[in-house]
Amino acid sequence: MPEPITMTIVLLLGVTAAVALTFWHKILGWAEESLFPWMERNLPTVADAVRQAFIALDNVAVAVRTRVQKAWQRVRAVLLGQMAEFARRSRSEWVRRIVTWVAKVLPSGEMAPAKLVVEQVVNWEDLPDGVREAFLRRKQENAEIDVMEMRDRELVMTH
Repeated sequence: MPEPITMTIVLLLGVTAAVALTFWHKILGWAEESLFPWMERNLPTVADAVRQAFIALDNVAVAVRTRVQKAWQRVRAVLLGQMAEFARRSRSEWVRRIVTWVAKVLPSGEMAPAKLVVEQVVNWEDLPDGVREAFLRRKQENAEIDVMEMRDRELVMTH
């Protein structure tokens, strides 16, 4: 059983890849709608090479997406929950607290929940968009995000 910190690192790497893959679909859409037609009209001699490059990149993206989804399923087997909590500390500083619950194997072989809390002071610009928006719209000085739910949605969106 990996330690909670290892689980957090794996989770962060998976999240980064999932976000990149989410944008890959947008990049492909732009290429299909704009780049490929423009290349065929203006640079027909290299248009096929550009398409081939995108095919190669897409093969990599699909392989990475599959690995990320499988890794997320392994993480989900032991990750019981993860919340990101944000609280205003001063005009320009906020506290970001990541609370993670994992299923830990005890020496007896039994499973028990383990809690890992990572707290960090962050600047306004380092807050997620939704947290900044909630503060500006409603003067909400505390916010909470269900990280697991968000990651589940992101990974489903990459299909």
